[in-house]
Amino acid sequence: MFTAYALTLVFWAPFLVTSAVDQCYECDPCSPGEENFKNQTCEIAGGECKTVMNLNTGVMKKFCASIWHRYSHLKLKLVTVVAGFEDSNVMQTLCHDVEIELSSIDMTTDDILKLVGQLYGPGEHKKSKTDADKLLQSFQTSQEAWNVSLEILTKPNSNEAHYFAAQTLRSKVQNSFNELPKHCWQPVRDSLLDVLLGSSSESFSKSTCNQLSVAVAHLALQCEPWHNCLLYLKHMVKPDSTIRRALIIVQILQYIPEDIHSKRLELGDNRRNKLKLEFSHDVPQCTDLLRSLLTVQCAQKEDIVLRVFKCLTSWLKADLLHASSVDSNAPNASSGDQNEVSFVQLAFLLLKDDSTENEVHEVVTDFMCALVNACFSQATPEEFLSKVYDGVIELREAYIMSVAHEDSDKSQNFVTIFANTAEVFMDSIQMLTPSGVGNKVILDMLLDCCGHYDFEIALHTFNFWFCLADSISRQNDHTSADTFSPYFERLILSLFRLCQLEPDRSELLSLKDDFYEFRNLARDLIMESVQIVHPMKIITISRNILQDQTSSWEANEAAIFVVNAVAKFIHRDENQVTPVLFQRILQLSQRHDSKDSDQQVSNVCLDYTVLQFVGELGTWLTNHPQFLEAIIQFLATRLGCKELNDCASNALLNVCISNAEQLAPHFDSLCELLKYFDLQKQKSSEDLIQGLAAILSHRHVSEIKNWL
Repeated sequence: MFTAYALTLVFWAPFLVTSAVDQCYECDPCSPGEENFKNQTCEIAGGECKTVMNLNTGVMKKFCASIWHRYSHLKLKLVTVVAGFEDSNVMQTLCHDVEIELSSIDMTTDDILKLVGQLYGPGEHKKSKTDADKLLQSFQTSQEAWNVSLEILTKPNSNEAHYFAAQTLRSKVQNSFNELPKHCWQPVRDSLLDVLLGSSSESFSKSTCNQLSVAVAHLALQCEPWHNCLLYLKHMVKPDSTIRRALIIVQILQYIPEDIHSKRLELGDNRRNKLKLEFSHDVPQCTDLLRSLLTVQCAQKEDIVLRVFKCLTSWLKADLLHASSVDSNAPNASSGDQNEVSFVQLAFLLLKDDSTENEVHEVVTDFMCALVNACFSQATPEEFLSKVYDGVIELREAYIMSVAHEDSDKSQNFVTIFANTAEVFMDSIQMLTPSGVGNKVILDMLLDCCGHYDFEIALHTFNFWFCLADSISRQNDHTSADTFSPYFERLILSLFRLCQLEPDRSELLSLKDDFYEFRNLARDLIMESVQIVHPMKIITISRNILQDQTSSWEANEAAIFVVNAVAKFIHRDENQVTPVLFQRILQLSQRHDSKDSDQQVSNVCLDYTVLQFVGELGTWLTNHPQFLEAIIQFLATRLGCKELNDCASNALLNVCISNAEQLAPHFDSLCELLKYFDLQKQKSSEDLIQGLAAILSHRHVSEIKNWL
């Protein structure tokens, strides 16, 4: 423990044969001509010594070197005493030299407890906390940390001390297991289990128990002589064991397979393969323990359900438990009676029950997703597949109820299950079966989720829609595309609604805004759908919205945003829908003269989207030059707006490149726009210059000379 200008070393061994000078400074007289000390003061009392003032740097370095060399075998204790050094460099030198040797100090349990108190205690100076943290980190790398940490855990101490000790043991097992001789492996295992399962652990916090459980799990993975560790732990739960003891054992059983592939543990491939083979044999036998726990009626029922399904999820994700194995009977924990149902049935009951706590609902959701994924990766009987798939379909009503109750957490859980199931059974869905596994009812369920007011709910379905669109496109099958086209049209309508900005939106979306990212993903999804839904259908949908005079500005903006996704797919000869759409969009953008300040703010967002649309229409404009003059005027007015400057210049560049021949009459007016820019600083000026260069590149040399 260091503080600025304050340090004293107090030796715990008697100094009976040394002189006062040796006692205090512990170095022989320095070379002749060097001043040893100035204004020094020594007090010898009870073997303690020290206040050294105004030492020069050279003497201090020798002092430190001699102390650590001659008394490295002694135990030291650091205490704080104001020493009043005038030269800060001297103090820094001393602290640096002392800190180098800290890792060799044998700290006692009391020392560690004081440092923990200093680190977590209120009112401590920030520097003191930092120094205590450094010392504790150094202690965690020492071999003494094993015994000291166990001693702290076996005695009544603060929650912070218990947590630090548990964290230290977890870190030692995980990173320094090779420090332990083989004959110590079993004693350490037994000590950890005794601490974790003993009566003293009842005062431990949840975080402390988690750290110790992980430590035991990592020990089981690295300790080769510990054979059949899962069954060993299972048999530690006796008929008369407490619920708390059983839950801790289940937690360890959950953690063991989770880290079998962890790179933090130095497990070789042979060791991993051996463990997986052993666990695959032992895990099914451990399910009896989980079933027996669910029969217990107690106040900890919710904790039991949480532990059971977390453990099952861990085993399924590690591919140690066959999916159909969880279909064996388990007590009905939802209704509280002793009628036996399978784990799968119990999961569906908990998901459907409105009274299920959100934490339990989330854990069971993870279990269902792991189960569905296991059905895909394992050879699962068709009957069981149907049972799981039909069970997911039956959750539709429960989702609707969660929306009605505005329980967004449960709604997200349901859509996660629906989307995950749809992804796993995608091949079956594309086979167009009217019923059974893979029936298209789940598509309607996903579209229901896209109809939710929260865009994050719909976001959970995006991966499925991307995969489905890609799969249909690669098949190049018109029949399949026509079959799924209605579903994607409904999806696009939902995206139009979800992409609408807030009516009182006062500024452009930030690049870091979650909604900005969602809109970009929605645009990409619409682009991916053009092989299934013809672009002209999407444009027609947007045109109908824009032609509705009652549509709000945010609805119009969203309609243009949707069109942007497919604008580059519009054929240059298209004359039926696009001209009408384009005229309407230009009309909507002519609102900057409005005296309503709120309307003007809204137009900034609308104009930004219109500018993006214009930039995408460059190819189409080559066959529709009648719109060029209106477009140039529109772009010129937006170039003067700070928020729209870059977007407008980029749109102008795209138009110039695609329509260089037609824009020759407008060259002089485009050159006039350069005076609004700082040519050395603004990127928009670079876009304009490139656009002008594109026009010049298509003209004869004589015309260029005339312009110049």
